[in-house]
Amino acid sequence: RRETMGIPDNAFVLVTASRGIPEKGWQEAVLGVTAANERGSRPIHLVVVGEGEIRAKLERDAHPYIHFTGFRPNVRDYFAMADVGLVPTYFKGESYPLVVIECLMTGTPIIATDIAEVRNQLQDGNGDLAGILLPLHSGKVDEDICAAILKLAEGAEDYIRLKGRVRGACRKFDMTAIVDRHMRLYQEVAAT
Repeated sequence: RRETMGIPDNAFVLVTASRGIPEKGWQEAVLGVTAANERGSRPIHLVVVGEGEIRAKLERDAHPYIHFTGFRPNVRDYFAMADVGLVPTYFKGESYPLVVIECLMTGTPIIATDIAEVRNQLQDGNGDLAGILLPLHSGKVDEDICAAILKLAEGAEDYIRLKGRVRGACRKFDMTAIVDRHMRLYQEVAAT
């Protein structure tokens, strides 16, 4: 899929997938990737999956390393081809972004804002994160996004460490394990 988008083999690829409203951080993602390309030593590409009000404005001014796909029902395919997922949301109604789970289920670490339940979603069984959390400053994402991208694009050790934690973070989303826990709880309650 990378080659069909014109993304070179040596590129570091990020994918963001959401509704295209300002609070989902598309503009911040584009700005972060643009800054990272100016400062980094390897090409960095961003694939934006989704539709919404902000797409036309961003697409009109986009650099060739920003790729807009529109709505796609197979978001996991895009995360699977990525090096890192990117969820720079500052949407006030955010609670438990399913896109974080979608990304992790493909074995891909993530850069996401430290909002709602994202920290818990990214923790593995040891409490270590399978990604980088971006702090919100006055309710917004800032240049921290560029630093996080460069840390993973330029730092193989950091990237490998986070990628190694993804499987542990995914365990809590395994439906078989969830059903087993619920059944044990049900049985305990029924026995009392």
